[in-house]
Amino acid sequence: MARLLHLDASPRGERSRSRKMTRVFVERWVQTHPETSVTYRDIGRNPAPPVTEAWIVAAFTPPEQRTPDLEEALRVSEELVDEFLAADIYVFGVPM
Repeated sequence: MARLLHLDASPRGERSRSRKMTRVFVERWVQTHPETSVTYRDIGRNPAPPVTEAWIVAAFTPPEQRTPDLEEALRVSEELVDEFLAADIYVFGVPM
């Protein structure tokens, strides 16, 4: 089964042309390849949190030495990286 990661970056919502284009592409892809698993991220409306000092400390601390607070500082970042690495196909909706 193919895994498709669909990212939309436009903050314009329904007025966004890039969102419309990626939505149509993904819909047609899935029609043609129904076994595809789709993960969707709207980074235009829900951006990744900024890198903080806690994130930097956690990133440079060996995993076996991380406290629960340091693990939490990396949680979203780890989730996003895992999604990216797990995907076979990428669809990026980026405003121009």
